Amino acid sequence: VPFGKGYLSTFLESLNDIYVFENDRLILFANAKYTYNWSTRQTMRLAPTADMPLTREKEEVEWSPGAAWTLTGGAESRVLWDLRLFSNYIWYTKNRDRMSGSRSDYDYSILSTGTDVSSRTAEFGAFYTTTDLYLRNKFPVPFKIAGSYSQTLTGQNTEIIDMAYLELQLYF
Repeated sequence: VPFGKGYLSTFLESLNDIYVFENDRLILFANAKYTYNWSTRQTMRLAPTADMPLTREKEEVEWSPGAAWTLTGGAESRVLWDLRLFSNYIWYTKNRDRMSGSRSDYDYSILSTGTDVSSRTAEFGAFYTTTDLYLRNKFPVPFKIAGSYSQTLTGQNTEIIDMAYLELQLYF
């Protein structure tokens, strides 16, 4: 089971929270992230065209995955005790990959067809956390349980799907 995309990345991220009131009753946030994907060598099939990826021919090529940007904006509101509602909008874009190899008679750009990606996603949900209660010694275990719904509104070379999430985080 692969746990990555076959290359290393370095990112720079800015996380910005704005407390509208002195307490955390309403928080606005805006986040920006830039990811640089490092070049690597990988064995790939040399597809004859972008529409026909099946071939027996293989070559180890230099693969430069495109850089990616993510911008997120949203709000979070504490509605009852430690129950919070949130909503955000995510704009994601990734540049096209670049491939190069040793053959002068092959168009390596065929291998990177469809690797430029963009999407716009809206998400809303709710979560409950016991972290503050734990810090005040009023609850034995710090955890967070969250449920959300996200919908990809537009996109290029991405799946346009709706997803529901249920997540449990335990803190140690």
